[in-house]
Amino acid sequence: LDKIRPDGSLATLSHMLAAACGDITSSAVRMPFELIKQKMQAGKYASLSQAIQAVYQQGGLGGFYNGYFSLVVRELPFDLIQFPLYEALKSAMLHAKKHRMAIKANITGAVVADPKSKSAASSTVLSTKSSPGSKSAVQTPPAKQTPIQLDMWENSLCGSIAGGVSGGLTTPFDVIKTRLMTAPSEYKNIAFALNKITREEGPKALFKGFVPRVMWISVGGAIFFGGYEYARRQLEPMFQKIEMNAREKQKAKQ
Repeated sequence: LDKIRPDGSLATLSHMLAAACGDITSSAVRMPFELIKQKMQAGKYASLSQAIQAVYQQGGLGGFYNGYFSLVVRELPFDLIQFPLYEALKSAMLHAKKHRMAIKANITGAVVADPKSKSAASSTVLSTKSSPGSKSAVQTPPAKQTPIQLDMWENSLCGSIAGGVSGGLTTPFDVIKTRLMTAPSEYKNIAFALNKITREEGPKALFKGFVPRVMWISVGGAIFFGGYEYARRQLEPMFQKIEMNAREKQKAKQ
């Protein structure tokens, strides 16, 4: 999509499609572990082996995927909100940081490097050193410019906010998913579970666990996105060097 629209107008759609594909695939891998975890947390089984054996006896291999669709329904809206929101927050924070640095540069006369600007690499700083009777100006080369990036704590903050908002908005999906996994005989499907919960317990029941969910997902978002950005910055130069060496070898063969 970035190649179709280099201006970035489809960036949000690109993030949403990537999140959807990742959710469908990862949920298929996570589902058996999620199912066993939920049943053990509900106190239904005393050990891991007992839980696995019971699930297999009740439904075979397919039994480990009871509630798969509800897991996807929970995770999909979550990531469709989280990832575009994270990118939007990161973009807004980076824009604000550039603005602050530009103001500071105007005051101090420094040059602020923008990695997206074609003219950033060719920017120069003119330093006029005049001596008595001299009318000439001496040009001094600029110091090495570092591309503007968010600090790790800023990436973590964006991830925490995106995770907390996404977690709060998708709490009803999480409640329904938990009911389907822990009591499949009582809650036949998503629509049935939604109707049963709202009718017997009221709409507020869909937001049970809202505060702890938002809190732990906010912390998790800070750690996840902060760690992701740190790892990306550490690994990118290495992969760029490998790619450059591969291209040079390819040219040498030609």
